Amino acid sequence: MPIKLLGESFPGNIDEMLANRALSVVFNTFVIKNAGPNAAAKLSFIDENPKGYKIYTEFLAPDASTRIQLDGQLKGALDKIMAGAQSEAASKLDVMGRVLNKEFRDLFNKRLLGAFYDTRFEKGSPLNKICRKIAEKKCESRYGKVSVVTERLGGTNKAAVKDIMTALYMDDEVEATNACKKSGIKWKAFLIKEAIREQKGLSSGADLVKMDAKKLVICGFENVNDASLLKLMKEMIELQMDYNTRKKAPKVFEQVKKKEPKTSPIQKMKYPAMVKLLIAKGAIPDRKYIV
Repeated sequence: MPIKLLGESFPGNIDEMLANRALSVVFNTFVIKNAGPNAAAKLSFIDENPKGYKIYTEFLAPDASTRIQLDGQLKGALDKIMAGAQSEAASKLDVMGRVLNKEFRDLFNKRLLGAFYDTRFEKGSPLNKICRKIAEKKCESRYGKVSVVTERLGGTNKAAVKDIMTALYMDDEVEATNACKKSGIKWKAFLIKEAIREQKGLSSGADLVKMDAKKLVICGFENVNDASLLKLMKEMIELQMDYNTRKKAPKVFEQVKKKEPKTSPIQKMKYPAMVKLLIAKGAIPDRKYIV
């Protein structure tokens, strides 16, 4: 059953992968690099599906051209077959071949295929390049023409804006943020990304921060009528929402604590716990701002 990535169908199991000759070459390279030549030999075994004595001569013999090294019970079973009557070896190797086929398929279907698809976020990886080409072609259909988006955001660097749109289409927040730095648009990264997502112009970001006196009460604050405390909380949330300024947010939280009575439960709260609480209570609009 194929899986969907970026709106396109990709192989959902090892048989579909091997049937896709172009992508299977990329996958084979990944297997050799990340799982070793023995795993690559197992992939060849599934692809060729040898029968009878060929299972031994081509894959299991010490001098096999594509040798698979077995261990444990399988190695013991092979030794027993080869030490027995040669007239029975072919049929017994067929039985072993079916066992190996299942074991090798499980290896790829349950472990290596998923690990391969995870590399789509590794910049420069073969799969990342394939996905990037798809995203480059399709991102305008989701977000609008690059020239229009660039003008709407008040920028001039169309290539950088196209990079942001491409990264967002790929759900790669880190790369999108990095592309924001090159865009030439003097605005916070999360606001640029939000504007592209929502197909609108840039806003101050104040409309995204859902913090008021009522939210302060819900979150356990006591000094809820202090306007300076509310201002600091909004500043803290905006810093947290921007990947580039997130590290500054805990310091603002320490200033927030100084506005609260010493008996307030907020005094005992660590910053990560506060962020989780703000998400739960809707003060931070969406988990996509928490990387």
